[in-house]
Amino acid sequence: MSDNPANSTVTIDLAYDEEVRRRIREGDQNPRARIRLRCGETEIPTHSYVVDYVRSFFHNGLPAVIHILGDEPYRLESGDSSSLVIEPESETAVRVTMCYTRASALDPDRRTGEEPSIVIESTALIEEFRRAAREFHELVIDENERLADELLEFERYRRATERIAADLTVGRSS
Repeated sequence: MSDNPANSTVTIDLAYDEEVRRRIREGDQNPRARIRLRCGETEIPTHSYVVDYVRSFFHNGLPAVIHILGDEPYRLESGDSSSLVIEPESETAVRVTMCYTRASALDPDRRTGEEPSIVIESTALIEEFRRAAREFHELVIDENERLADELLEFERYRRATERIAADLTVGRSS
């Protein structure tokens, strides 16, 4: 555990540039985009992005919400071989670490100390995962409403995660 205060503001920053929007308009419901986590001045990865398939990022990332609420670690693999590792830091915070090897993602003792890491309030990260997934879904539908059927499973999964998170959050505060 750490003496670092938890950040209460976090953003999942997705670069929805013209290329991503063009791919969606052409029918790609899972375009590759640049993704990073931002907390104030701190970015993970540091001063760059992970490139991943956006729908896949959220499909793999939404279970993190349940793991965070269950005080369990979670490893979110990206399309570029790195992983965001989310681990309980305290009762109200998690540590997010960018691991560049599978070994360091699976075993904290194999980390070099060079991996960027930040402590974030659990509820802030949960809300940001939920917000960013909604934003992605809305963007795809706005750019190409013909993809609604393609995203139906993703949308059901996203809504189920929302309901489960809401139920677990209520149960946690009781």
